[in-house]
Amino acid sequence: MPQLPSREESHRRAIIHIDIDSFYAQVEVLLDPSLRGRPVGVQQKYLMVTCNYVARAAGVKKMQAVTGALQACPELIVKNGETLTKYREASERVQALLLGADVAPCVERLNLDECWLDVT
Repeated sequence: MPQLPSREESHRRAIIHIDIDSFYAQVEVLLDPSLRGRPVGVQQKYLMVTCNYVARAAGVKKMQAVTGALQACPELIVKNGETLTKYREASERVQALLLGADVAPCVERLNLDECWLDVT
């Protein structure tokens, strides 16, 4: 069994967790700037997997049924998020920026919108 670091050793590391909030909705706005400032949600199957802050202010919630989201915010712009290609590409660009910024020699990707940076 591997030896756990001592408390003193474990505090020598500095790890930053980055979680890009409403990532899919932000990607949609980046791809279509006319959506900026408007309520945007991203749908997968029958769920609103995420939405931007404009939509949240209007009562839309993550992981809400699309029908409920549209009842809460009839002007909600619903984007289909079934195909992940554009989100994967945006995630790769974010990771490349973090690696290229010389902030952290180690960037560990957790999923499309989250990563850990070792900035020790």
